[in-house]
Amino acid sequence: MTIGDLLRRLAPLDPDEPLVIPHNRWPYLAGTWGSYRGYYDELMLEGERRDCGHNTVGGLRALLESALRAGTMTGYKGGEYPIRRYTRVWLGEYGDSDGAVVGAPMRLGDRWYLLVAPPDAGDNVAEDYAEPTP
Repeated sequence: MTIGDLLRRLAPLDPDEPLVIPHNRWPYLAGTWGSYRGYYDELMLEGERRDCGHNTVGGLRALLESALRAGTMTGYKGGEYPIRRYTRVWLGEYGDSDGAVVGAPMRLGDRWYLLVAPPDAGDNVAEDYAEPTP
């Protein structure tokens, strides 16, 4: 999913709403972003094993908006890459090329989940697994 797609889906949601990330390795957002090692021109949201206080709709929006404001990022092995609304988003760790594709937020019961999928899930992770958000 791209930055623009995520921001569009997050816009109508309450910024204080918690987001659950169903990932065994990175269930929390660290609050930082950078170039994804797998594809230097794509954005990686740094994952974390402990709660850093960023797993809310507003926390995710702030990270994405911060990246857009920056406008560029340095690739893992150098070079400058633009950050635009069409930049694809991953969850991972610095230096790791085995990240998870970030999909759409989806409500299940009384909780919001940020869907993530293995790298081979392709570009349709959001549409294949998510119901439309309000």
